[in-house]
Amino acid sequence: MVICWHYFPTLRIFSIGYTGVDLFFVLSGYLITGRLLATQNEPHYFRKFYRNRILRIFPLYYVVLIIFYAAIFLLTKKENFEKLSFYTAHWSNFFLFTENWSFIFFGLPQEPYLTHFWSLAVEEQFYLVWPFMIYFVSPARIRLRLWCFLVIGVIIIRIFIFNRYGAINHFNTFSRMDSLIIGAILCQMHISKVVIHQSRINRLLIVLTFLIFGVEIVLGGIRFNSTFIETIGYSCIAIFFACLIHVTVQSDNFISRIFKLRFLRFCGKISYGLYVFHWPVLLIAGSKLANWGLKRFPDDILITKIIALAISIVISFVLSMTSYRYFESFFLRLKK
Repeated sequence: MVICWHYFPTLRIFSIGYTGVDLFFVLSGYLITGRLLATQNEPHYFRKFYRNRILRIFPLYYVVLIIFYAAIFLLTKKENFEKLSFYTAHWSNFFLFTENWSFIFFGLPQEPYLTHFWSLAVEEQFYLVWPFMIYFVSPARIRLRLWCFLVIGVIIIRIFIFNRYGAINHFNTFSRMDSLIIGAILCQMHISKVVIHQSRINRLLIVLTFLIFGVEIVLGGIRFNSTFIETIGYSCIAIFFACLIHVTVQSDNFISRIFKLRFLRFCGKISYGLYVFHWPVLLIAGSKLANWGLKRFPDDILITKIIALAISIVISFVLSMTSYRYFESFFLRLKK
């Protein structure tokens, strides 16, 4: 969804592709909570969790950062250096996983090569808190009540921020925490075997589908800085995805069979690298390929752009597959 949104931004069908990040947050909250609940009574609970998260996230993230900053200082022409000044001014935020706050307080960089890293920063900041929310809050019914109140609190915070400061909730960790918590709530309900009537889920999916796509049709696209999204929209989308996950994992149906397709499972395996690489590949390789093609075939603009996009997607997949097999897998084995 995110790749389609980045690569084909002018196509209406992909206008809500950015909500793939919301699905990522819900999935992350669901999966991480499941792992934490499964190990909460084991020795070295906190150490194991943070060690495994570091082994999964840090190696590829920091290698890409180091290569990027090396390229800035070693390969960038002097006349282009000013365009990258945001990265040099806020380098520490990128290395500390707090770049999302730089985007809030100082705006987006002129060259958006690493702007998609904001979601990784939100996730890492969530990891700092969530193991404690599970370890020190029990039993399960107390957790569920507390987490539901937190979701309501996030919505209230988001409405207040939007009314007071405008559309700055998109990158705000506190404003986006509800998606992760909603995923955690679903996980706790599944583990606690809370009965969730399928008829209610179906009705909720129908209502949310009409609400989300109704707003999409009326507003001509759900922009991430719209009033709907900046207030209750993120929560509605997160609940929609949580319902979709529930339907998928709790029964064998058409939807679950789709998500078991070999290609999609393969994409899931390399998804971290695919997310990290796809955007800078498009901005660097894709733009150069498009410019090269337009100079030689000025009358075939559409075909040239499509070919550049296709090559960029292939490059992204090749980089992600190579990274997973020869680099990330080494660190993933250390988790055991």
